[in-house]
Amino acid sequence: MTNPTIRDIERQANIQAGVESPGDATAAAANGVPMDLSYASIAAALANRYDSIYYVDLRNNHYVEYSSSPTFQELKVEISGDDFFGDSARNIRRIVHPDDQAFALMMHQKGYLLAELEKSGIVSITYRIMFDDVPHFYNGRFTRGIGADSDYLIVGWADVDSEKKREQAFEKHQGEHRLMRDINRALTSDYVKVYYIDLSDDSYCELTPDQKTGDLIVTMTGRDFFYDAQQMVRETIFHSDLGRLEASMTRDNMLELMGDAPFIITYRKLEAGKPVWHTLKALYSKDRSHVLIAIRDIDIQKRRETDYEYKIHSMSQLVNRDAMTGVKNKNAFAQEEIKWNQAIADADGSANFAVAIFDVNDLKEINDTKGHIAGDQAIIEAAGIISQIFKHSPVFRIGGDEFSVVLSQRDYARRSSLMGMLDDRMRSNASMGQVQIASGIAAFNSATDTSFSDVFRRADALMYEQKRQMKGYPSA
Repeated sequence: MTNPTIRDIERQANIQAGVESPGDATAAAANGVPMDLSYASIAAALANRYDSIYYVDLRNNHYVEYSSSPTFQELKVEISGDDFFGDSARNIRRIVHPDDQAFALMMHQKGYLLAELEKSGIVSITYRIMFDDVPHFYNGRFTRGIGADSDYLIVGWADVDSEKKREQAFEKHQGEHRLMRDINRALTSDYVKVYYIDLSDDSYCELTPDQKTGDLIVTMTGRDFFYDAQQMVRETIFHSDLGRLEASMTRDNMLELMGDAPFIITYRKLEAGKPVWHTLKALYSKDRSHVLIAIRDIDIQKRRETDYEYKIHSMSQLVNRDAMTGVKNKNAFAQEEIKWNQAIADADGSANFAVAIFDVNDLKEINDTKGHIAGDQAIIEAAGIISQIFKHSPVFRIGGDEFSVVLSQRDYARRSSLMGMLDDRMRSNASMGQVQIASGIAAFNSATDTSFSDVFRRADALMYEQKRQMKGYPSA
């Protein structure tokens, strides 16, 4: 097989560019079209499309480069040789961007490339070549030979760096545009209204998010926002929030409330007769010539918050509540102790409290003679009596039949009379054979007590003293 003529190469370039078909080239060769051109003609023909074209003999892999650019010469790429695919692999490892090398090496494997050519006729690849550590995009187009003798390959290389970077810039711009559009849609998705107010004359426009795109569109204009706002407030705002919002929506008050930071107010608006939560955010434009007011529907969010708070409260109640009696448990009592120890440590006079200790008498005898169900009932009755008398203080079950109350404020001031009420109830219970509760109480004394446990121990000792005394109560 002889090397291709210049006209062969030019026609192959036309085929790669899509301006001539293989059949046209074959017919021209068969008709004996003159093909004697100078190297200058070759360069002129190639300059419009390629920096370099390689002819590769597929029978022995010998190749020759026809170039119209010194670019590849500067890279010291061989312009001829006996192993196109081996030399290509070496050059790829030397001058192709590291991230593109695996792809480039795969595409220059002879078997793989020829298989791809069988599928599509032309193979086009683009990767980056390094010039002085700066990557440039190059595109290579591979075609098999034309005519009866097709055991050769034509490879055209073109510098596509500028157009590739234009494509990337365009794609980046499109991506940023999509990103900004998505951000805008996300930010405006829960706005129901946006008002833009010109402070020079209080004229305004109302904008509403488009249901499909999320873009804000002007739906109304007006001459005096603050006058119109007062009318809207009176007609639509839930009665409990009316006065507060009405006062906030006067011109002077709103501008004063904004100050150097946005003003935010939450309120309920009547929709179909039901109050729906909204929030209004008002802020100045950069030059303070306009005010932007954004109104959001936060009803779902508000209801979720309420539901969440209820669940947290319920969980807290479960953790700190005694299941059998319904009063607070030992875990809650430990938290109460921490609170009062902190008040004692602060020494600011806020540690005015008393601790009362209670114990159900003869519980073991009740369990042994009447059964544990009766014993549990005695504990429940004791908890009810203590809770009824000390109704303004937390009641804790701190043991099997032991309770405690921490008295502060109102019950602290009435602690003596409250303990007297309990003693009277116990005397009455004794006469009727009902549950008996021994008790003791001690108040914090800053002169002698250094912790909550000091007060607790004194109350506990007094409780055991009363337990002994109650043995003498008359019974039915």
